[in-house]
Amino acid sequence: MTEINGETKTLALFGRDLSYSLSPSLHNGWIQKSKINACYLPFEFSSDDSFVSFVKAALNSNSFLGANVTNPFKGTICKIDEIVVDDRVAKIGASNTLFRNGNQWKLTNTDVDGIDATLQSFLKTKNSSHTLILGAGGAAAAAAFTCLEMAGSRTTTILCRKADMAQPYLKAQHSQKKVTIQEFGEKHFPNILPTNKPCLLINTLPLGHKNEMNPFAKEALEAISSSQLTNSLYFDMIYRDTPAINLARSLGLAAVNGETMLHTQAEKSFVIWKDSLQPAQA
Repeated sequence: MTEINGETKTLALFGRDLSYSLSPSLHNGWIQKSKINACYLPFEFSSDDSFVSFVKAALNSNSFLGANVTNPFKGTICKIDEIVVDDRVAKIGASNTLFRNGNQWKLTNTDVDGIDATLQSFLKTKNSSHTLILGAGGAAAAAAFTCLEMAGSRTTTILCRKADMAQPYLKAQHSQKKVTIQEFGEKHFPNILPTNKPCLLINTLPLGHKNEMNPFAKEALEAISSSQLTNSLYFDMIYRDTPAINLARSLGLAAVNGETMLHTQAEKSFVIWKDSLQPAQA
């Protein structure tokens, strides 16, 4: 294990409720394997103000090399003036990776790569499928971006708690009639499901990571099953099989968790950071 000393650099995970995250284990394992004098640590914040204040201070530290950003700050970090966003983040309005690029701090979104890696075989063969996304935050915006702009145009519906709180990218696509945004409340299924076409159901809500049933996913899965939409897929972004994933499989539907997404986005982030990391001294 690399010794922690005065030259050790810091990589971070910024978010809320991080006790379940596998990112510190993944990144610290890669750091040790690469013999880099650095450590990857989680930092939790209870408010946007405390998060922004901490990030602004970290940007001025020579020991800070970058961070992953998770809910609920994927959109918040894009509003910090000292950080430049790349084209992907400018469109999506959400980022999960902060990195140093020369004298600049920049943001990119590797969640898109993780989503694409998870869904590419399904998206390539089911171009007529309807995409239904549960949630309207940064992860939902990345999912819609992947489906609409990387896999070809398809009908997409967003179901969320408050439509006016949806990410700007989703609102923009809604105004262009590529995305429909509806609020949870009344029963929505099977009215919004396609007829005789596969359905791609993507869950971006945290419901399920404590092994609880996601009621919104449950309702959607049962409607997909009763509508006999064969060849449909349920993608839950939570890293392991959830009760909703188990329900999907019991209904005869294909289902995949977020493990591939996690590993892909993490690897992409680590590659971005690695060039600025200095090998540990023997």
